[in-house]
Amino acid sequence: MRVRWAVIVVLLLVTGASTTLAVLLFGHGVSAHPFPPYIEGDPSYQVTRYAGQWIGGAMLSGAVALLSLTAAVGRLVTAMTPVTSDALLSSG
Repeated sequence: MRVRWAVIVVLLLVTGASTTLAVLLFGHGVSAHPFPPYIEGDPSYQVTRYAGQWIGGAMLSGAVALLSLTAAVGRLVTAMTPVTSDALLSSG
């Protein structure tokens, strides 16, 4: 069986790109907003806002990263496993 290294490299590039995209989307989905104090003399406070669409996109991008990494590792393991004639005869 011939190893198709280009497919493995492309899958690893997709993994890296979608991981980067997931981190950027999650960072965009979480933001902090400072507010002044309501009562004079109290400290100001900060509210963290979570945007579900951006975090959902980050989760989807992370799922794509995991799937492409799994496919790349699977192809790499299959390519590195020696195939013997006994294994071919007993497979079917």
